[in-house]
Amino acid sequence: MKYYSSDDKDIVIGKDDYFFGRGSFGRIYPYKNNQCIKIFNESTCVHDYDVLNEIKNLHLYHFDAIKDFIYDENGHFSGYIMPRYNLYITDFYSMSTEEFLRIYRRLLANVQTLTDRHIFLNDMCLKNTTGYRGDIKMIDYDLYRHTKSPTLSSSNYRQLINFWYELFVFQRIQNGYQKDISEKDISRIFKPYSDDPYTVIDDIKGEEYVFYAIRKR
Repeated sequence: MKYYSSDDKDIVIGKDDYFFGRGSFGRIYPYKNNQCIKIFNESTCVHDYDVLNEIKNLHLYHFDAIKDFIYDENGHFSGYIMPRYNLYITDFYSMSTEEFLRIYRRLLANVQTLTDRHIFLNDMCLKNTTGYRGDIKMIDYDLYRHTKSPTLSSSNYRQLINFWYELFVFQRIQNGYQKDISEKDISRIFKPYSDDPYTVIDDIKGEEYVFYAIRKR
């Protein structure tokens, strides 16, 4: 099928063309110049163009994956072009606490900017994240929505805190810090203490002790 980018460049993708990523709402195909293209499934197209365009134009450090939009032959919004990031999560375990928190603070600032623009960060989680030059990039905003909900701020910060704890636990397990950690142990650790995103900065050092205690049990 033929698609067009914003500057009317032709992009042809066949139904049998190789794709290296697949999710609930689309497939990801390789593209030129170390980029890739996400094409939405027609049957599950639930994307909000206005939200994605707003995020694209903000150029936020952790939310800057969208580089251009793709349209079908009828002019319908059908996907987008993004960098082909490495498909791994950056090794935070080797970082100092200050490096770890520096990234968190910057991610928090990005989340605050999106919250100020009434964007709900639905589905902000580890599977929608990739590593990039010793950092992280959020790569899937397909379910993000505008909302005027009075609970937007607490909802977004809860998404951020849950994501950060998920990342924190994942890093420790992946690096062999605790290979036999149980689901019960994870549930103990993976419980943020409040909706205040700034508590994470204090909690991270406390989590180190929790992991040490579990390892010794």
